[in-house]
Amino acid sequence: MAVQTKANTVLEASAGAPGETATATADAQNEPTGITSPDVTNYEEQEEPQREVAAHGSDVDHCTETKRAWIGYRLEYRNRWTGDLISERTYEKGNEPLEQETGGPIFEMITLYKVSTHSLDPAASMPITSQALPTRHIRIYSIAIINALQSVVRYYPGQDFSGESVVVQKPYPVLVHYYDELQQFRRDCLEKAPHDLCDRERDAAEHLEVLLAFLDEEVMWEVKQEQERNRRGFATFEWRWVAYKPGITVLDKTDTGEWQASVVHSISGGVFENPPKDWEVKLWCMDYDGENIERIWSSPVTWSKFDGERSDSKTGRETKFFDPTLDESYLDVDVVVKLVETGKKFCSMVQKQCFHHKGKAACFPFNEVSLFSRTASPKMDD
Repeated sequence: MAVQTKANTVLEASAGAPGETATATADAQNEPTGITSPDVTNYEEQEEPQREVAAHGSDVDHCTETKRAWIGYRLEYRNRWTGDLISERTYEKGNEPLEQETGGPIFEMITLYKVSTHSLDPAASMPITSQALPTRHIRIYSIAIINALQSVVRYYPGQDFSGESVVVQKPYPVLVHYYDELQQFRRDCLEKAPHDLCDRERDAAEHLEVLLAFLDEEVMWEVKQEQERNRRGFATFEWRWVAYKPGITVLDKTDTGEWQASVVHSISGGVFENPPKDWEVKLWCMDYDGENIERIWSSPVTWSKFDGERSDSKTGRETKFFDPTLDESYLDVDVVVKLVETGKKFCSMVQKQCFHHKGKAACFPFNEVSLFSRTASPKMDD
């Protein structure tokens, strides 16, 4: 019988003594037909769940192996006056997930059209149209990418990194300005052992690879061209924002021929607006009012629209950029060295002491002065 065969097979394969095997086999043979020994049927009952677990386990492993990071693409139509969402649809770009994949995109590329209300009649046969050019932005959902941005971005007023998602308008200035740092963050994650990665870093290498490839395709070729122009002293209106990375130090030559150093706070206008406007750069510097050393706003820099590329020197302006947090190559520029030395003298003068100065005043019209002063220790303004 099938029961006897099964019992013999199982028991003969066991590690028991030959005598024990014979006794168990005889007991199984003496049982009525249709009634099996518990020792035998347990093996048969347990094999089915094990096969099911193995089958489901292989499916889970298969889904895990094929799951990959992907980008979503979406069109939105919003009311021109209220901003309310009217209609939206997703569209394909060639990297959609497979059927067995789960989870949403690591970020979405969203194209936004603002439309007037009279074009939204649901009974109309004409498609929804927009009188203005669309705007584009990405919405980042990946915890790994958001953590990378929070880790590498040192100073970027106006860009919000809080919340469950991060929105960056095209041409993605914060991602471009910290492109190299994001690449280095990815390399650091690749060099770590898997067990050394925290939960927010576990997918960072893969997700950042997708993001950086997206930037390469969308804007980085033009950005590198603009950076090369900037090194030659030229710029274009569309990509003028590339040089003005928030936190970088800018040297502007004033109308009097003197150089003034400031720190970039932010840049607005230009192609960040629809339609484009003049660029406006907000700058700040440190100043001493006789009692406190505090941050003050410098005169904003504006860039009107122009075609092609243009040299600053041809417009009577000259601008230099450097980032003292990266390296000390800026000390190779004579103008910078002079300003640094002047800054050191300024800091030493505001310390509590008595001093005598004979020479030019610090501000226009730079008259010759001779003075004696006793200063108190200044208060640093936060």
